[in-house]
Amino acid sequence: MRSQPEDGELQDQPLKFDEAVAKQDAAQNGNSQGQNGEAMLETQKVPTVSGDAKGFVKAVAAMYAPDRKGLIGQSVFSKDDPISMDFVHCAANLRMENYRISRLSRWDAQSIAGAIIPAVASTNAIVAGLEVVQLIHVLDAQAQKKTLRESRCRTVWVRYPEPSRKKILQPSSLQLPNKDCFVCGARTARVSVRAFADWKMAAFAKSCVQSAMGAARPAIYHNSSCIHDPEYPEPSEEAEEEGLHPEWSLTEWGLTSGSLLQVEDEGQGFSCNLVISEDPELSEEEFPAGFRVETAATPPPAEDDAGAKRKAEEAAEGEAASKAAKKDGPGAEVVELE
Repeated sequence: MRSQPEDGELQDQPLKFDEAVAKQDAAQNGNSQGQNGEAMLETQKVPTVSGDAKGFVKAVAAMYAPDRKGLIGQSVFSKDDPISMDFVHCAANLRMENYRISRLSRWDAQSIAGAIIPAVASTNAIVAGLEVVQLIHVLDAQAQKKTLRESRCRTVWVRYPEPSRKKILQPSSLQLPNKDCFVCGARTARVSVRAFADWKMAAFAKSCVQSAMGAARPAIYHNSSCIHDPEYPEPSEEAEEEGLHPEWSLTEWGLTSGSLLQVEDEGQGFSCNLVISEDPELSEEEFPAGFRVETAATPPPAEDDAGAKRKAEEAAEGEAASKAAKKDGPGAEVVELE
């Protein structure tokens, strides 16, 4: 039973089915045009209470129809399912009528029902705004001849819907790129295989791109053409219809040393370039898998102490010769002996 309404609380008015069917209101004839006098679609018109009552009963009857009998108890709401949408729209309008709230058209109800997770849209808007702010910091740093780590640019984490210390945004300092990461590394990833003819495309994608490089569902492209699709990991008629042949070797795909491949992983949201080359002398003991992955540039060799000392001595000798030339006058000539 419902408790007595408190002062100021809106009390609902029970609505019987017979009364609802017989009830007519201004919405039946007064909503054929919009505010600007434009013609409205049928779904943009607010139905009558009678129409909502009849639509609710009709939707419930359709849910128990023989063709939907298997969905009873496990049906999932979808705004694209007409029966589900009719049920929700009519039930919501009848409930609003109980509390004397303005009812909605099917168009408005479907728009609201389509926003199942409003937090997603809110988070996307926040992230888009943060990206613009950080881009301004990057441009400002370039104008002032500063590095990114010297700028005001930050990595900002959106802690929603579980904020940290009541703060949705949590900034942190920029981290240096990981030289071993083929996504944020300084150079394009390079892969060397022992023999192109020995590697099938499916095996190359699984062993090298997925296992060694960490991709989940990589798609591989060569010259803007897809040569491996994660949807077709095995040879099949469907794959052949799409022009894909997972059983083909790298040679059959026309790859040669220096070929540039593009790897895209939609599951992880990144893409990178991959330079592939053939190295018959690849050590079997050091690389038993038959390939070698290089994800970053090789740093320049460190200079030993002897080399640094030799450069310092040469600089000192050059400075002494310059002073001697100035002391002897403008007509003096300095001869360097090797």
